[in-house]
Amino acid sequence: MLIFSLIMAASLFIALLLQLTVANSMAILGVQPDIVFAVIVSFSSIGGPMLGSICGAATGMFMDIAFLSPGVYSFQYTISGIISGLFHRSRVPGILRPLLICVPAYLIKESAMLLALYLLNASMDWAALPAKLLTGTVYTTFIALALYILLGLLERINIIRPVKDDKEAD
Repeated sequence: MLIFSLIMAASLFIALLLQLTVANSMAILGVQPDIVFAVIVSFSSIGGPMLGSICGAATGMFMDIAFLSPGVYSFQYTISGIISGLFHRSRVPGILRPLLICVPAYLIKESAMLLALYLLNASMDWAALPAKLLTGTVYTTFIALALYILLGLLERINIIRPVKDDKEAD
């Protein structure tokens, strides 16, 4: 449990640093990968919705401070962590699991961001929105898939153990 927590905290910290420093230079078709989202989804799909909401809220607050946004990142990352955490006990095999978790969670996260931008009267290129959503979904899903595979390997060699629910502990 302690090793899992340390790996998770270090991963979130590194993801925050990468998101704030190099993600802009990694843009494809004007879309940056959401590295923080990929880490939150990967860990919450192993640890459950409570872990996902804590990871999402904590990293979202740091992103809100960095981008001077009034709670937008906290909201969308918390929702994403909860949604992806709900699937932590799913029986979907292998590589399909992170794909089926990441795609809907990313689309919901981006919908929350679009709603916030609309409510804040931000100007947007609505015509380019479908292409940007598709590019961002695919790009971020590949990052989440790589992280999920890495976490699965760490779990198999007993470096980390996922958090158990009360029902599973009995």
